[in-house]
Amino acid sequence: MKTFFCLLYLSFWFLPLTIDSFRLIAVGHRQSIEASVNYTTWFNQFNRTDLYELRSHEPTLIVFGELTGLTSAFIGTRGQIARTQVGTVQNAFALMMKSYEKQITSYLNKYPTISITKALELSLSDVMWRAFNQTFSSLARLLNATIISATFGPRIIRSTDPEDIELYGDPDLYPDQTEVYLPLTKDIYNTAHIYAPNGSLIASRDKCHLTPAEIELLQFTPGELENNTVIKPNNWCIAISVGHRQSIEASVNYTTWFNQFNRTDLYELRSHEPTLIVFGELTGLTSAFIGTRGQIARIQIGTVQNAFALMMKSYEKQITSYLNKYPTISITNAFELSLSDVMWRAFNQTFSSLARLLNATIISATFGPRIIRSTDPEDIELYGDPDLYPNQTEVYLPLTKEIYNTAHVYAPNGSLIASRDKCHLTPAEIELLQFTPGELENNTVIKPNNWCIAICLDAFYLDVLLHLDSQNCTMLIQPSFNDQMWAANLSSQSPIWVPLDWTNGPLALFDKTQNIQFSINPMVTGNLFSDMIVDGQSTINQRLPREIIELNKQDKLYIGLDPVDMQNITRFQTLVLARWARDDPRGKNWTKQERRKLLYQYALELAPNSKSINENKYADTVIWADVTL
Repeated sequence: MKTFFCLLYLSFWFLPLTIDSFRLIAVGHRQSIEASVNYTTWFNQFNRTDLYELRSHEPTLIVFGELTGLTSAFIGTRGQIARTQVGTVQNAFALMMKSYEKQITSYLNKYPTISITKALELSLSDVMWRAFNQTFSSLARLLNATIISATFGPRIIRSTDPEDIELYGDPDLYPDQTEVYLPLTKDIYNTAHIYAPNGSLIASRDKCHLTPAEIELLQFTPGELENNTVIKPNNWCIAISVGHRQSIEASVNYTTWFNQFNRTDLYELRSHEPTLIVFGELTGLTSAFIGTRGQIARIQIGTVQNAFALMMKSYEKQITSYLNKYPTISITNAFELSLSDVMWRAFNQTFSSLARLLNATIISATFGPRIIRSTDPEDIELYGDPDLYPNQTEVYLPLTKEIYNTAHVYAPNGSLIASRDKCHLTPAEIELLQFTPGELENNTVIKPNNWCIAICLDAFYLDVLLHLDSQNCTMLIQPSFNDQMWAANLSSQSPIWVPLDWTNGPLALFDKTQNIQFSINPMVTGNLFSDMIVDGQSTINQRLPREIIELNKQDKLYIGLDPVDMQNITRFQTLVLARWARDDPRGKNWTKQERRKLLYQYALELAPNSKSINENKYADTVIWADVTL
C-alpha cells in the first residue's frame, strides 16, 4: 500500500503541468502461473477488455501492482517444470536451476562472490525483461496511456552479439533471436518502470525498504533513497553537449569511426529520463577518409585540400559518372557526390545506433546531398565501397546534385526523424566546398518540444533567429565548427578576441528574441591535417527574465573574458561551460592582455606542426544540464 501511494505521487508530477485532470486507473491484477506458457500468453493476461473500455484521448495513468513481472520468470520450456510442480515458490525456482545451468555457471564465474540464487536471477534477465518490456511498452501504445508496472531484476543492456545470444538467449526463440537482454550489474532490484503513451521507457524507481523475504530469500539490493526523485514534467529533459575532438586516425574503417563516438562518459549519463545529446557541426567530415580509398589521404602530411585531391584517383569512376550525369557541376561537387555512400553509411549507422544504445534523441551534423538507398546490383557495383565487396547489399546514392551542410535528428529508437540545413555559409563553404545554402522557410521547429536548429553561423543572423522565434522555438541547438584558433584575435587586422566575437551567437540571441528559452552550442575541436585548426568551448545557456540581471561568474565566461566584456549582453545565464585546453589565469592580478597573451601562446602550441608536447591536445568534453522547456 505504501509503495502504491508513492507511485501515485510520483506519477502526478509526470503529467503535463498545464493539465488540470487526468484519468487514474489502478489494476488489482490476479496473477496466474498458467499465463506463463509463452510470451504471447503472458501478454494476453494484461491485455484486458476492461482497460480498453476505459481507453481515452484524455491523459491517462494506469498503475499495476508490485512484482507484476514475477511470473514472467516461468515463461517457456525452461519454466515448464516449475509451472507444473505443486510445491512452494522456492521449490519452483530450485527446479528451474537445471534449465539455466550454463547461464548460472557463467555468472558465478563472472561474479565469484554472488550466491547461486543471484546467479539464477541474473540468468532470468533475458526472459523476464523481454516479456515485461514488450508487454507494458505495447500496452502503453495500445491504450494511449502512461503505464507504471513493477518487476525485479538487474540493470539491463541489450546485446546483438551472436555469442551472447547463444549463451544467454531463449532456446524457444532459436534460431530467430537477434538480441538478448543482459545484466549490467550483479545487483537485483525491485523496480517500478514507467512507460509513456508512445511506448518508450521514461523512468525507473527502485524500492528502498525491503521485506525480510526480499532480503533473505530473494537477496534483493535496496534502492538508494536519493535516486528516488519525482518524475519530471513531459517537457523536461537532460541536455548533453559533446565537444568532440576530431581525429583522422579514427577513420580506418566503419568500426573505428563508430568507436570514437561510443564514449564511456555518455554511457555514464545514460538515463531512462528524456535525453538530448548534441554533437558539433560537420561531425561527419572525417568519415570521408574511411577505408582503403581514404588511406592515401589519412597518411599524407599536407593540407585538407590536398587530402581530398589525393583521394580523387580512388573515386575516379564515380566522379566521371556524376560529371556525365550533371554536366554543369564542378569536379569538387562530383567528388562530394561520390563520397555519398561511405559518408552516409558511417554517419547514419553510427548515430542511429548510438541513439538506441543511449536511449536518447541525438543531433549530429555532416555534409552531403539528399540520399536515397538502392539495392540495384549495378548501382552497388559502380558506387559501392570496395572494402565491403562482395557482401554489400545496398548503396546510398545522391538524390540531388546539391551538397548541403545538414544537422540530422535521431529518435531514441534509432529512426531519423528530422534534418535541417545551414542557410548562411562561410566563405570556405561557398568557395572551397561549394555547398548549397538551405532554404530558411524549410527550417521549422521540431515537434513536440519545439526545438530548433541554427547551425553555427546561422545563430548569428537575425533573419534566422526571428524566423525560429516566430515559431515559438523553446531551445535553439547550434552545432558549431570554429575553424580557427580560439585563444586569438579574429585576424591579424582585427583586434577582436575570438571568444568575445562568439558571444554574439549562443549568448546574445536571447537579447534578440522573445521565446527561445535555452541554447545548446557543442563545438568540435582538434587539428585536421597540417592547416585546419578547430577549437572552441561548448556551452548550455538559459534566458534570464527581464527583472533579473545575472552577475556572470568568472568560471562561466569564455577564456580571456571578464564580466565587463558582457555588459551589453544581459539576457543570458550560462548553465554549463566546457573547459578549454588550459585554465585562464584569472585572479592572479594579471591584466586581461597578459592573460590573453599567455592563452594565445598555448593556442600556438596546440596548432598543427607546433612540435610542442601540447600539439593537438585540445579539450574533449561532455557537459550537461537539466532543462525544463
